[in-house]
Amino acid sequence: MRIDFGSGKLKRLMPVGIVLIAAFAVACGSDDEAAATVAPAAATSAPAPTAAPVATIVPTPTVASAPTAVVATIAAPQTGPTGTLTVALPSVGAPIFVNSLAPYPRGAFRNDWGICESLAGVETADATRVVGQLAESWEVSADASQMTFNLRQGVQFHKGAGEVTAEDVVFSYNNAGADNAESTAGGGAALLSTWDAWQVGPDKYTVVAPFDTPEALPTRWGFINGGESGSQCVLSKTIYDTVGEEEAVTTMVATGPWDAQVWTAGVELKADAVVDHWRITPGFAKLHILEVPEEQTRLAMIRSGQADIIEASLKNVKPLVNEGFEANDTLRNFYHAAVFMGGNFWYDPAVHTFEGTAVNLRPGFKPDAEHPWIGNPRDPAQHESARKVRLAMSMAIDRDAIAETILGGLAPVSYQPGIPTTVSEWDDKWNIPFDPAGAKALLAEAGYPDGFTFDFWIPNDFPNVDVEVAEAIAAMWDNIGIETARETIAYTAGRPNLMTKEQDRPWMWFMVGDGINYASAHLRTATYNSHDVGWNGGVEIPELASFQNRWESLTGDRDAQLEIWYERADWLREWNPFITIADIPKLWVTDPKTVTGWEMFAHVEPGTVNSLEVIQPVN
Repeated sequence: MRIDFGSGKLKRLMPVGIVLIAAFAVACGSDDEAAATVAPAAATSAPAPTAAPVATIVPTPTVASAPTAVVATIAAPQTGPTGTLTVALPSVGAPIFVNSLAPYPRGAFRNDWGICESLAGVETADATRVVGQLAESWEVSADASQMTFNLRQGVQFHKGAGEVTAEDVVFSYNNAGADNAESTAGGGAALLSTWDAWQVGPDKYTVVAPFDTPEALPTRWGFINGGESGSQCVLSKTIYDTVGEEEAVTTMVATGPWDAQVWTAGVELKADAVVDHWRITPGFAKLHILEVPEEQTRLAMIRSGQADIIEASLKNVKPLVNEGFEANDTLRNFYHAAVFMGGNFWYDPAVHTFEGTAVNLRPGFKPDAEHPWIGNPRDPAQHESARKVRLAMSMAIDRDAIAETILGGLAPVSYQPGIPTTVSEWDDKWNIPFDPAGAKALLAEAGYPDGFTFDFWIPNDFPNVDVEVAEAIAAMWDNIGIETARETIAYTAGRPNLMTKEQDRPWMWFMVGDGINYASAHLRTATYNSHDVGWNGGVEIPELASFQNRWESLTGDRDAQLEIWYERADWLREWNPFITIADIPKLWVTDPKTVTGWEMFAHVEPGTVNSLEVIQPVN
């Protein structure tokens, strides 16, 4: 059996031929990612979740059906891996083999690249379906108080470190966050808020995972699988106990089809194929991932045959394809390049509640003259002024120029999060014109005829953030008198402000695209995460929670849901808490003379390569 997340099916974004998915997604920043997949068995359905009332806040997404038991079949192993697969990427991350110390997004690389495995993964053909990985099956108790996982027997850790047992799984997930408030793992906060401490069951292949509160529909299943928001590795408790935490971090023992031999941060990853791996034996004998930050060097490497796969910006993909290379779009993913207008925390403790208690004021909420983009709903005149500032900042951006010159003509422009301009339901009334003169007039109306200055955070270490696009946006703001001090620092350095709700400035980020449900992972979390913990992008909007509640209450009635979508589109066009620029597909360039057969599972965040073990060498 298998779990269905939503009802979406694959669909193509016609102008660029990129397949989109309607995958269950938790905010990025919600933290995690995926591992390789196995073929699924049949699914059982459950009643649709009860809709939340319009007046309440949605703390987490919902799922369409509850899991009872899931069984995955094992792909027939391949034999005779040969040669070396060489991949050139902007970053190789670092070896982190203690879950609690594996931050997002680098903690996801371990699963994506086949070094380690989780309890479950997602199906390659349909990433809305979760299938068993190290968990052969699972079930929810009749009183919805816990899940029980039945482990696959006989799975071996790398380097002769023994068989995977329930003790290893319990250690791995408790350490990641289920029983560890100090964890900095991606997804760790969600594990902590969803589960009590996991326990070994009646035998060494059974794991019992109690929920904090009964979960008939475990909405946070995504945080324990290897798909979109999981990326928790199952690691050896024996190794951790024997060598201690510090040494365990770099003791590269897991269970994936690639056995890491060398992993040097900033340099390279070298791994050997695990022959007769329980799930799949890689087609290549060795994997070599090189960190090559300079794109021109990566281009030269694939042209000279020094790399079989490279990551390239869209403007360089088209000429490479014209030269005979191939663009792999099997990630079936696009994302909105977006500016988050940080500091717009609009919840009012006097009015709104979260799970029955008043919300907290956020430290990043600073609706003053030094933060003219931050609106205050309790002050209508100031709120309107901030709205005009945000609209002016959007009108100053020449989206067509960015899409054509920086993104190679392969990314359609975007005006709203979660809503591609290429779908039939799009209405041109939601377009935002490129109008610098109009933008300056709006700034004057808002009380800023001479503009203003702010620090623009551009995370320069994240695969879904195009620094060149962000720099172009900043230059266009400069043209209307908004002086931006570009602060290009790592996402991991700035992320604490997002967790503590101190983010009080616009910053460059992205939003997961959804061409089927016209929703967005980030819009879901632009509600109210919690009182103390949990990621958001510096934006919390009660109206977006209301739209989400109403949408979910109408599950099964597509026409009624579209009416809600139209209302939300009108609201987003008016208030602009996010400024989206373009819908950017994730593509990788491959050399068809050396590699074939590479099909990735659809991956929402952070959009990195995966399923390298399925690639076959060209004889």
